[in-house]
Amino acid sequence: MPDPALSVVVPTFNRRATLLRCLEALRRQTAAPDSFEVVLVDDGSSDGTDETVAQVQGEWGTRLRFFRQPNRGPATARNRGVREAKGTIVLFIGDDIVAHPDLLRRHQEAHRRRPEESVALLGLTTWDPTQRITPFMRWLENGGPQYKYWSIRDPENVGYVHFYTSNISLKRGFLLEKGLFDEEFPYASYEDIELGRRLERQGLRIVYDAEAVGYHDHMTRLKDAVRRMERVGESRLLFEQKTGRRPPPLQGAQGSLRSLLAELKFRLYYRLGALAEDRIVLPWVYAYLMDKALWRGYWRHAKTM
Repeated sequence: MPDPALSVVVPTFNRRATLLRCLEALRRQTAAPDSFEVVLVDDGSSDGTDETVAQVQGEWGTRLRFFRQPNRGPATARNRGVREAKGTIVLFIGDDIVAHPDLLRRHQEAHRRRPEESVALLGLTTWDPTQRITPFMRWLENGGPQYKYWSIRDPENVGYVHFYTSNISLKRGFLLEKGLFDEEFPYASYEDIELGRRLERQGLRIVYDAEAVGYHDHMTRLKDAVRRMERVGESRLLFEQKTGRRPPPLQGAQGSLRSLLAELKFRLYYRLGALAEDRIVLPWVYAYLMDKALWRGYWRHAKTM
């Protein structure tokens, strides 16, 4: 088979069942089968992911290439995928993304129309409509911190803050020449924004196609989002250190009355949010919890350094 025009790089970690849906959606694309490959990088899974891939690999043949590595985080896994890829275009998606049948074709066509090395295409990531979507989840992607497509003003130049590796494609040569993901980032947070920032400074322009859709198959409860935002806080600190930004002053001393009252307020809002998440949208409650969780993780990590 000749080298494919597009390589879909998918890092995965302990999501065996979701990964199956991801791969099945990629197998059913309207893009010509010989025009793309899937480069799957297992980041040290312990749930039998390798056995699952072995079961479906016969349906794919050489178009599905599987690599394993010790658990080192999504940045390292994506870098491995880029280096192993054979396509001239690299499309990053997550192992919890169910691609619309036209997703790959739209990415391919966008790059044919824009052959410049420095142009990337951002597609839309939204909740999987076949799965249960709570009011809280709807808020997460419509005003919340999950994705901020709603803030895009110019689809022809969306800016590095929208470098979302759930659904974005770039020329592989540009990546290899200008730089890959910083592997010091341990989580799926800020490692993409940091790379987007570096690449934008070297000429990257991201265009947006809302019709290039990837469906996010990831049920998210309030407790899950709070834990994730704490990790986002850790990653934000690392991002600021790498970009030379000065952290804000720490408010209040640990153990002080102010800190105690803040903790009580957080617990009260959390209980209210947990009661409401399946019923109604409470933006002010959710926004408060997400912000405070982020800064919890930020300062907790700062104190260990």
